[in-house]
Amino acid sequence: MNGPRVLVVGRECRVVAAVVRAVRGHGVAAVGATADADALREIDAGPVALLVLGAGVEPASRELLRRRTGEGAGRVVETPLRGGDIEEYVRREILGPLRAGPDSG
Repeated sequence: MNGPRVLVVGRECRVVAAVVRAVRGHGVAAVGATADADALREIDAGPVALLVLGAGVEPASRELLRRRTGEGAGRVVETPLRGGDIEEYVRREILGPLRAGPDSG
């Protein structure tokens, strides 16, 4: 999978894995992390086009991850899934912004 890379950060392994799987199902490179240290390693490993922060990510962690991703000009999605349909969430909140491009948000 080439092109933009999506980093999904959340506190529930099951949800993070399901979102990553759905994003990859659309041919988009995606990785997930449930701990800040792992997320920071992914950010440092290369450009993140879109950082997706789950509802359970604490405010201090959100700020740290937003700031670090912003250094690489990545975009951030913080819309909570809240038990909604994962495929619909991925189409609306992840694929939509990726297709819109970096200057649209």
